[in-house]
Parts: sequence; C-alpha cells; structure tokens
Amino acid sequence: MSIAVVIVCFNSGESLARCVTSVIGQTLQATRIIVVDNASTDSATQDVLSALPARVEQLLLDANVGYGAAINKAAASLSDCEFLCCLNPDAFPEPTFLEALHAAISHDAAIGSIAPLMVNAAQPNVIDGAGDVLSVSGYGWRRFHGRAIRDCDLVPTSVFSVCAGACLYRLRAITEVGGFDEQFFMYAEDLELGLRLQLAGYKCEFQPKALVAHVGSETTGYRSDFSVYWGHRNALLLVIKTMPLGLLPFALLSHIAITLLLCLLMARRGQLKVLLSAKWDALRLVGSFWRRRSSVARRQSVSSIASALHWGRRQ
Repeated sequence: MSIAVVIVCFNSGESLARCVTSVIGQTLQATRIIVVDNASTDSATQDVLSALPARVEQLLLDANVGYGAAINKAAASLSDCEFLCCLNPDAFPEPTFLEALHAAISHDAAIGSIAPLMVNAAQPNVIDGAGDVLSVSGYGWRRFHGRAIRDCDLVPTSVFSVCAGACLYRLRAITEVGGFDEQFFMYAEDLELGLRLQLAGYKCEFQPKALVAHVGSETTGYRSDFSVYWGHRNALLLVIKTMPLGLLPFALLSHIAITLLLCLLMARRGQLKVLLSAKWDALRLVGSFWRRRSSVARRQSVSSIASALHWGRRQ
C-alpha cells in the first residue's frame, strides 16, 4: 500500500494548515504528502507554507496553472505510489478517511476511484457531496448536495465520478487515460476525467465511511463570475471531446436547451454576460477539442455509458 496525498492551494491561508494537520493525523499514514502551490500571492499562505512540517513536500509553481495541471505535475513524480488522494485545502478529512478509502478500493482492481462522503464544514449534518453525477448534457453536480444526512440512503454504491476536491484515485488508472485535461483549468475537470475512466472500463464507488468536511468555493467564491465562466465553458467542451458519438446528438440538444434556460436564470443574477462569454469561448475551441476525441480510449459500450449518465431533471 502506498498513498500520496496531493493538496493544491492558491491563497488558501489557514485552511491549508488545518487540511495538512488532518492528513498528518490519519490512522493510515500517507507515504507522501505534497502541497502544490499555484503561485499564491497572499502573505497568510506564504506563512503557512514556510511553517509546514519537513515531511510535507512542496511544489511551488511560478504561475497559476489550474487545478488539473497542478495535480498532473505532482502525479508525474509518484512512480513509487499506487494511489493518489486529491484534497482541496478547504477539505478536512476525519482520522479514518484514508483508511476507509483504501479499504474500499483495494478489493477490486477495476475500481479506478473512490468518492467519500463530503459534508458541509459549517453544517456537518448537511451533505456537500456523495460522488458526482454527470448528465447527458455535460452539466454535472455533486450527488445529494445540500440535503440532510438523515434524508439520504448513504450506502456504498456505484457513482459516476468523484469530486476531485476530496477523493482517492488508482494512479495506474488515471495515468492510463492521460490524467487531468489541463485545458479545463478549473471546474468539470474531474467529471471529464471520470467519463474517460468510465469509457476505459474503470468503476467509481462511493464509500460513506470515508468522511471529510468541506467548506467549498473558498478560493473562487460560490457562484462567482470565475466559477460560472469556467463551469459553463467546460461543460460544452466535455461534450465535444469526450461524449460517445452515439450519444452526441442527445448531448448537444440537451446542452443547448439547458443553456437557453440558464440564460434566463443568469440574467436575473446579473451574470448573463459571463455565461455568454463562456459559451462563446467554448465555441471557439470546438475544433481543437473535436480533434482530441481520437485520444480518448473507448472500451465500454455506448449503452453502458448511457446507463451511467443522468437523463432527467437534477435532483
């Protein structure tokens, strides 16, 4: 067993210190702990980085390369590890977190990733996520997000994808499919990787015994222009690059319909310009992302992928 924990931070301040402390206090110790700093500029983060324990490795980048690229840079040095645990700096795992994730992934080599139970850090009885859902439209969300724990059936089960803010990957699996797509920068990169893992035949499982408290959007801001732009840009590019050809007509029609409805919602929020900018920039990249479809391994049948996608209204 060898697990590397990679924490990507950007102006994360004291949350980073709490996250690292939680990782060090695990009942199952990580082989390596790596903090990748995406060129933070605030003094609070610099102070935390300078005070980290010696066993915590630091990869200090000269520019903010985005979440997926930062993970990839750390993963490139992990030939000595079998598993990769990704954590946002505002995710604080309970002591048995790694132990539960490792137990869940170890019994089946076909499992490529494990999703923990993420709870709201301010309201521990409210679920932040229990694995990710991907709709045929290319839009995704965290399963059970915002619902009370008592109202949900939290049992080990198959889910579409992990949320990369807190999860465990089989390193061989994500290396085989090419790692995170660095052109996504942030948002939906974990869903796009999840779809490639599904296409390659790897399963994703949810393990409720692995518990982590998550603040969420601490750096980028909830419903900020930044998160709206990247989320809506990347949803279309996910469809263009990765959705199976047999599902593509349904995906595009669904994506267009939902985007039109979102225009009304974003207009009320004062973010219509941001949404339209995101879609326009995505359209300009359609050609290059279409040409990259040939790089995606597709060993699973279209019907198998269709059954793993969400086809109705968001719940």
